[in-house]
Amino acid sequence: MHQDQIPWDPSAFSLPPNDYIAHLVQVTDYHINRIGNCSVFDPTVFLEKLARTSSRSPPEASELWQVEQLSVIALGKLLLERGVTSLGPPGVREFLHGIKKLPPGIFLHQEPITAIETLCLLAIYAQAVDMHRVAYLYVRTISHHGRSHSLANDVDFRWEKHPALLVATKWTEAQQDGIFRPISTPLD
Repeated sequence: MHQDQIPWDPSAFSLPPNDYIAHLVQVTDYHINRIGNCSVFDPTVFLEKLARTSSRSPPEASELWQVEQLSVIALGKLLLERGVTSLGPPGVREFLHGIKKLPPGIFLHQEPITAIETLCLLAIYAQAVDMHRVAYLYVRTISHHGRSHSLANDVDFRWEKHPALLVATKWTEAQQDGIFRPISTPLD
């Protein structure tokens, strides 16, 4: 399937019920934040935002928040469901819909921490489904985004409050060292 081809009608796309999203948040938190030993997003903050936006229609919520929701749903489905269908791996619809809704880079600077968390979630999904180059591009964007905000040099910045940036920075270094490069992908 070509990346510009979407195998469904995106205008007919809708989010699952909030209780199912909350379940997927817990699954993603467990597998990524706890077992994976890297804290990419704060599930408590996520669930609070979800509760606040539950009565709103999706167009009223920020695009970045919608993409973060879709990335958590995609990862949760990938971790829960088994097997690849003719449309792709579990969660691919949400992943593709999320990247289509991702605002341009200039708008990511309005919510830097949410942008970093969202891009990190997208990178983890891409890496998990063997889209290594896409994952690398998101990680590089995260690293650049953090540097442009001088987050690592900020005296008041606490890595423990925003661990997604630390994870992405370390991941970028590992990518540059070739640790995550798939064997089947030729070096350019």
